[in-house]
Amino acid sequence: MRYHRGVMSPPLTIAVVLHERDHRAADVGYVLWPLADVWRESGHTVIIRYGVEDLPSSDVTFLHIDLTTVPGGYLAATAGRPHVINGRAADIAKTAISTMLVTGPGDGGGPVIVKTVKNHGGKPERHLEPRGLARSVRDSLARRGWLPLGYRDWLDPYAYPIFASPAEVPARVYRNPALVVERFVPEREGELYAIRSYSFLGDQSIAERTLSPHPIVKRRDAVAWEQIDTPAEIIALRHQLGFDFGKFDYIVHEGRPVLLDVNRTPAFGHSPERLRRQGELLASGLRGLLRD
Repeated sequence: MRYHRGVMSPPLTIAVVLHERDHRAADVGYVLWPLADVWRESGHTVIIRYGVEDLPSSDVTFLHIDLTTVPGGYLAATAGRPHVINGRAADIAKTAISTMLVTGPGDGGGPVIVKTVKNHGGKPERHLEPRGLARSVRDSLARRGWLPLGYRDWLDPYAYPIFASPAEVPARVYRNPALVVERFVPEREGELYAIRSYSFLGDQSIAERTLSPHPIVKRRDAVAWEQIDTPAEIIALRHQLGFDFGKFDYIVHEGRPVLLDVNRTPAFGHSPERLRRQGELLASGLRGLLRD
């Protein structure tokens, strides 16, 4: 067996399956795109498909559905194919992955944060799932700030509301099945907030710690970042949740890693050059998955 640029040879056929309505995907900074570029340059064939109709035969099927829960039709259509990437990671809802959920106003004290059950504030579902008139009106009112928090089924993921205690959260939030309340236990370094990330494909990974003056740490607000080691507990959670590829965000609180978010379709707001470097670092992780 030969290797070229760290990717397995002889050439493979890699079928990438996106959601049938994800036609904005080409304009999103998905890590998928530099991965695909590296694989093509290494002599592999990468076939992009929107939906699962007429899905070609392939050595690898990369299930890249940017929704919180992968629709059953996509799972059924790819079941039984060889080497389905993320075929076991069908549900990444907060209710499925969070260990910090608060059940009501009397559930202890200390600060809490309100998030959506769905990933990234529920934004992917707004883009990809059909919307009736009632939902369109509700979304429009919420975007304008005219809809109280308890009535919303999506939130701005860059500005999740933080409250001093569970008792201060509006009662309607607890009754809203689209929202969750979690304990807010930030990792701090002086006046700054920290978040840790673990991006991976197979046995290749990138691990970083990012610092920001804002309690909801995002790369665009970062003032510093550093490379770190990934705790064994986070790696174990990745395997427990069935992930082959993705990105986990977590913090370390009182010496213990706490998982905050998981994403099977990571997109980084980096420059094309940085995205390319990340693709080159992760691309060779495919060979470890093919050995499993």
